[in-house]
Amino acid sequence: MKKTIVKSVLGAGFALAAGVVFATPDVSQNFENATELPTGWTGDGTIQEGARAANTPEIGSAISTDASAKYLAVAGTATCTNTSASTQSSYQADFLVNIAEPCDDLSTDGLGGAQIAVAAGTTVDDQGRVAICVCCGSTPSWVTTDALVATGSWARVSLLFDYGTEKRCRVSVNGVPAGCVTGENAGSAYYPLITTTKTKIDQLDFVGVAGIDDVVINPAEILMPANATVTVAGTAVKLTTLNKYGISAEKMADSTTTVGDSGLTAMQKYEAGLNLTDNSKFEPTAMALTKDGETLKATITIPVADDNGQAYSVVVTDGSSTRTITEGIATVSVTGGKALTFPIPTDMGAVLKFTVKASL
Repeated sequence: MKKTIVKSVLGAGFALAAGVVFATPDVSQNFENATELPTGWTGDGTIQEGARAANTPEIGSAISTDASAKYLAVAGTATCTNTSASTQSSYQADFLVNIAEPCDDLSTDGLGGAQIAVAAGTTVDDQGRVAICVCCGSTPSWVTTDALVATGSWARVSLLFDYGTEKRCRVSVNGVPAGCVTGENAGSAYYPLITTTKTKIDQLDFVGVAGIDDVVINPAEILMPANATVTVAGTAVKLTTLNKYGISAEKMADSTTTVGDSGLTAMQKYEAGLNLTDNSKFEPTAMALTKDGETLKATITIPVADDNGQAYSVVVTDGSSTRTITEGIATVSVTGGKALTFPIPTDMGAVLKFTVKASL
């Protein structure tokens, strides 16, 4: 039975760390000088000649910026056992993988002790792509992610594990966070761990038919306390936000590229508290009118993902005049976002248009 699985036997919790400074890698292996399995590696892997396409996405710890001439070909199981030198609160495992073929099936047999396992899906779409699947949870089970990779080409997989606080992990493929499509965590970009008893990466198992290259395992020097920030284009941005969405400081500072069809840059979405990686914008999901004495008020519910300390204002127009409301706005968190209640001008036209704005 053929299985293309990249199984990572790791410790507790993960949160992808974009913009975090890492110490000298515990493992840094590009197989360039190897003729057989290097020290710290065991199993069914052989060193193969053959250049790969350079793969240096914005997130990941690529060893080389040029194409390598050698890689590790796995046909069975190859294990990196010389991984974490010491217990750390945060570790990243990062590697290139070239999936030769999809899995025949996905079984959880033997995965009870693994913190998280990553595998190719069982089907290929009409563009020759296979979904990345993840096995995780207190009861090991496979879930499908929204990350699609082409068979026969190199992709970078990044895993970052937070042993200190969140006790969960996150998968990123080619610098893009891989969200859960199926399972109890559908819609989330975080994956629960099978067990939280480990405090460091014990080993990495590569199982199946695939090429492996540029394996890097790093302990994090900087953890991510809730209020830690980095300055991006003059704005203090929370590290927890960069980690949550797997977005780089460079992309955050890009003032010319908008995210999807939102019409907003990543920084504008951050300032608004919107998801940094989807098409969300301030399109009200609910609106209600109330009267407080003689004051007519409106309550608009907007889709807010994070409370980054935004200040909200409402621009009101009747087609011929415009007014910005900044005083008397009350905000409260509700299911699906944040509800803003504000006074409605009574000296404007009968048909009013409201635009919600937010800034740090």
